[in-house]
Amino acid sequence: MSMLVPVPGPDSAEPPSVLPAAEPPSVPPAAEPPSVPPSPQPRRSHRKRYALLAVLLLLLLCSAYLWTTYLFTHQPITQTLPVAQVAAQAIKPHYLFSIYGVDEPVGIAVAPDGSKIYVGESGGQRLIKVFDKDGKPLASFTAPGAQSGSSAPVSLSLDNQGRVFVADSMRHVIDIYDAGGNFKKSIQPPFKQVWAPVGVDVEGKTVFVAGRNSQAEGIFAMTLDGQLLFQLGHHGEDASADGFYQPDKAVQDGQGRIYVSDSMNQRLAVFDRNHKFLYSLPGFNLPRGMAVGDDQKLYVVDTIDQMVKVLDVGGTTAKSLFSFGDWGIGDGQFNYPNDIALDNAGRLYISDRASNRVQVWTY
Repeated sequence: MSMLVPVPGPDSAEPPSVLPAAEPPSVPPAAEPPSVPPSPQPRRSHRKRYALLAVLLLLLLCSAYLWTTYLFTHQPITQTLPVAQVAAQAIKPHYLFSIYGVDEPVGIAVAPDGSKIYVGESGGQRLIKVFDKDGKPLASFTAPGAQSGSSAPVSLSLDNQGRVFVADSMRHVIDIYDAGGNFKKSIQPPFKQVWAPVGVDVEGKTVFVAGRNSQAEGIFAMTLDGQLLFQLGHHGEDASADGFYQPDKAVQDGQGRIYVSDSMNQRLAVFDRNHKFLYSLPGFNLPRGMAVGDDQKLYVVDTIDQMVKVLDVGGTTAKSLFSFGDWGIGDGQFNYPNDIALDNAGRLYISDRASNRVQVWTY
């Protein structure tokens, strides 16, 4: 007997297995944007502002210092700042103008403010002529009772009162006049012998006279009344320590040292404030007139070399800085210059003897 095996019909068939759907590929997460450091601009801006404020503050302090210094000292800036001092030492003066109407001028002196320029003549009537700061003639005068050609005002200097001291080598005296040229008195030689004063310089209450007599030759320091204080040097033609051969002038620096233009020995002799010889300064041909400025520059007129030589005497020893001028008759040229004077405005006055004029230079 056969058995029937049931065959599953289509309705009863199992559904085909379905594979699960593939997962989509994993996408990496989006990268975060890189961190940007904060801009340094605000910090730099602050630094610039601080630097600018510091500079402005420094300038303000410098201005206050200079103004305060000027109020108390009345010195120019070049004398108050060390850096400016060094730079100013290298600056040379330049020619400004000339004053004519003088006969062979030798001695010269000027008021501190430059308002009056006194010039002693060695030619013509040998007058002392006075000019204003622009070179216009103001007056002239001579020694009382002096006949034409009987006096020789070879050197001039002013004291703190504005009085004019005149070394008259022919009358053998130092004459004193007021600022208007009125004669006051004469200083006689401090010894019995006749002397020939050729240079005079008033430093405070001391009158330095360069001269000679039959027994002495040197620098005679006197009071304003003519009392002898001390004497420097003696006659000597070998340029020994204190041997002088026709000394022309003596001036004093800010430290009290004394400089003597020892003309025929072709040098400057330097003494300390106690009148002790220190050293000689060579390099001159015929040194004559001298002047020391507030900036401690020593100006020396070298007549034969036809120039003015400038030294720095503010330190321990004198140092050469520069020279100016050369031989000639043009503007800024010298024809046997003899003396020099300074005012407080930076002007220099040089007696240019053979050209019959006074040259005015300035910084």
